[in-house]
Amino acid sequence: PNVVVKFITGMLGAIINVIYNVVSTFSTNNALGISIIVLTIITRFIMLPLAFKSQKSMQKMQELNPQLEKIRKKYGDSKDPEVQQKMNQEIQALYAKHGANPLAGCLPLFIQMPLFFALSYIMQQTFLFIDSMKVFYVDKLVPAITQVDGIRYWISEIAVNKVQKGITLDLSNNLDLARILNKFSDTDWGNLLTRIPAEFSTELSNIVSVLNEKANLESFLGLNLLENAGLSFPTIIIPILAALSSFLMSYISMKQQEKNSTSTNDQAMATQKSMLFVMPIMMGFFTISTPVGVGLYWITSNIFALVQQILLNKYYSGKKENDKK
Repeated sequence: PNVVVKFITGMLGAIINVIYNVVSTFSTNNALGISIIVLTIITRFIMLPLAFKSQKSMQKMQELNPQLEKIRKKYGDSKDPEVQQKMNQEIQALYAKHGANPLAGCLPLFIQMPLFFALSYIMQQTFLFIDSMKVFYVDKLVPAITQVDGIRYWISEIAVNKVQKGITLDLSNNLDLARILNKFSDTDWGNLLTRIPAEFSTELSNIVSVLNEKANLESFLGLNLLENAGLSFPTIIIPILAALSSFLMSYISMKQQEKNSTSTNDQAMATQKSMLFVMPIMMGFFTISTPVGVGLYWITSNIFALVQQILLNKYYSGKKENDKK
């Protein structure tokens, strides 16, 4: 990750480690999923001041619509660069005078994206960020695996495409071995287990038992949080819910703007309606290729934002009515 995402990754990793330690004291089942939900709620609460500022700016934008329409009518549909420049200067002056920012509504999304990428990196290397996971991998999973003679060689064959270029891992080192095993999918584990000879039946039984414990640690409601959602059932539910929750959030926001807007700018309205479908579809496709845990974060974030938007709409609508009295 780049410098900004790397910093956010370290910060999020430290927070989710603390949350996981608290949650896992009650139960390790679904603990990682619950930790992601709690992390999402915490980050959303931290972002509340920005959400208020964004909503306030959007309200100002709606109030300025009549004046914006007058400016646009004043300059007409002229394509002359000088005329366009004068119109834009007058619009910017109007924004500055009233402290409005047309991009304010996008700020929460811009901030969310680095968090999204940072969490994606954490989900791909959970044992590096969550102490309990690291202990499990290094002190329990690796010892169980290495009871079988020659298994490191089979692991290296399966893991040949899982190591980034320029990075050398020593599979005789337990930490490096744990790093590789953390990247193994269910298919990879099945491939590895089928290579274990019959004479290691006792060791195989022990490995399967540890892998079942691993599944409990890394799953939420039966979904593996570390694997990409993909297009197969049941993990395809995550991209669908991510797209649906994004659509509902955008829909409620658009309806509120239409309710308060006096604009007759058909082009702006058409653009807004097209974005109503474009963004959810983009997020749906994006979450297909990211770990399920990241999709869970996005869905929780959207639900929080949805409730937040409804409450803020009620607050500002009530405030507007009181100002009229």
